[in-house]
Amino acid sequence: MLRRLLPLVLALAMAGAWAQVYPAKPVRIIVPFAPGGPDALARLLGAQLTQQMGQPFVVENKPGANGVIGAEFVAKSAPDGYTLMVTSSGFVTAPSMYKKLPYDTERDFAPVTNLVENAGIFIAVNPGVPARTLQQLIELARKPDSKLSYGSPGIGNTLHLAGELFNHRAGTHLLHIPYKGAGPAVAANPFFAAEPPPAAYIAWAAAWIAAMLILAIWSFRSREI
Repeated sequence: MLRRLLPLVLALAMAGAWAQVYPAKPVRIIVPFAPGGPDALARLLGAQLTQQMGQPFVVENKPGANGVIGAEFVAKSAPDGYTLMVTSSGFVTAPSMYKKLPYDTERDFAPVTNLVENAGIFIAVNPGVPARTLQQLIELARKPDSKLSYGSPGIGNTLHLAGELFNHRAGTHLLHIPYKGAGPAVAANPFFAAEPPPAAYIAWAAAWIAAMLILAIWSFRSREI
């Protein structure tokens, strides 16, 4: 599962019957994470749909619980196609990570399309961390007094699982700190983040790269930078 991140998906509450003309009113695009992650793509998508379809497509962030709070809001919305959701792979892993969810992933949602397919995971640190290579990070994190932590968009998120797999394989003891999205997690040291597609996240990626030092990309074949 960690060799390839599951695609970013666009989903909507199950539709019963569509009006003859769609959309006839504004459409909400729910992003179940804090600003700085999937909402960057959602806002680009919303702007294009607004222009092409003649109705506002408004993006709303509803973060919390690894996307569960926002997904629940969408699941309980009217099944009329006017509440969409742009989410991440955490939506797919949630049923395996939580004993009970306030919705049924298969019954309450209808997939529309894949928006992005990520190529891997960045392993990056704040420039203040005294590590400039992946090996240096591993050696530092193996020290009992290192007190290093890593951030992810939430408990059970794919990036959380990647961090724990890294701990297991590297023999490190990085402490996981969950956040309400990728944006807030950038402040954590080190930080595991999904690799952003260059065309979709140009502005967001530029700000992210300026704040972090990328040590390696974990994909089909991990490689150091």
